[in-house]
Amino acid sequence: MVVQKMVKSILGIMNLLACALVSLVLVGCSSNDEYLQSPTLPPITVPDGLDDVALGQIYRVPAGDGRIATGELKKPLPPALAGNQRIAEPRLKSAGGKSWLVVPKEASATWSHLLLYLQSRQIHSVKQNIFTATIETDWIIESAPKGYGFRYQLRLEAGLQPDLTEIHVVNVKGKPTDVINSEGVWPEKSASDIHEQWFLKEIAKTINVQKSSGDSLIASSISLPKKVQATSVAGEPIIELLINRNIAYQALYNALNSPSFVIYDQDQVIGVLHIDEGIKPKVKKKSLLREVLSVLPGVDYEEEEKVSPYSLSDILSNLPNENAVQALWRQPNNTGGEILPHVPGYLLVLKSTTNGQRAYIRDGYGRPLASSQSKLLLDTIKKQLF
Repeated sequence: MVVQKMVKSILGIMNLLACALVSLVLVGCSSNDEYLQSPTLPPITVPDGLDDVALGQIYRVPAGDGRIATGELKKPLPPALAGNQRIAEPRLKSAGGKSWLVVPKEASATWSHLLLYLQSRQIHSVKQNIFTATIETDWIIESAPKGYGFRYQLRLEAGLQPDLTEIHVVNVKGKPTDVINSEGVWPEKSASDIHEQWFLKEIAKTINVQKSSGDSLIASSISLPKKVQATSVAGEPIIELLINRNIAYQALYNALNSPSFVIYDQDQVIGVLHIDEGIKPKVKKKSLLREVLSVLPGVDYEEEEKVSPYSLSDILSNLPNENAVQALWRQPNNTGGEILPHVPGYLLVLKSTTNGQRAYIRDGYGRPLASSQSKLLLDTIKKQLF
């Protein structure tokens, strides 16, 4: 026992001495600047007959292929604000005389929320079709003229983003005593736009306060066709939108009306927007003189904004007579034969097809861009569609 105690004491003293020694070394290193005067050693010379593999870089940088120099590869666009891509609660949208609700939920969850809404309002569901994602209601007399009511068909559609679902409704007017034909054909336009919007707003308010509705095995089988996809035509990247032209144009305009882009000019009739990339220039701080001038009566001082020297009409009237350009417009546009110098930005062109719309992006002269550049721009626009 005595020997063991002596051994433990000796080990304890040795540990204390070791700690003290380390502390002295650290203090010496922190206060001694002599290492700054140390000479630089020459690079290691590998003797003849040996290789230098062991002295090489662990992570080798591959040689470039010249695409950066040619401009084919470009710096990515600034990320869009989250508000342009994501929504936290249902939002009512309108275009072309139609209104619909955009819900930040998948189709199965949206379906379950709709059923909970109808149940909470004691609205009888006459017909449900999980394959067409439609629900037909009984007569609803709330907010309707005295002696009348409205029946609604609710239809789910895919949103413009994967995590969004749209609720579309159409109503018919009648008397609550009228016999309901469950096999009747619903009109494309509501009998009352006012009541259409009222019904959507009521759904939005309820969904917004509802807690998670849980998973539904039946609702999970809902499959909605995509409305937006990135594809190509004859090797040129495009965005294909399987929606109405007016709605497609409005969605593109909203996507471009963000810090990621500048809209110089636009024409909805022909479906062309003159745009540019990049964040809008920051407003510089005014000098003392400008501050004084800006508050004086009769003096209108504005900061300089990013503008194009040409109107969209001038640009489209002077497009070059080249096959790749004229093929998109399908008619000669340049009557004078002159080419405008230094047209900035890009032209986003919307063309109608049998199934929907196609969005092309060209340079300021209507010429195709490098595939990598057009794909980058279109991908940025696609992510901001709402």
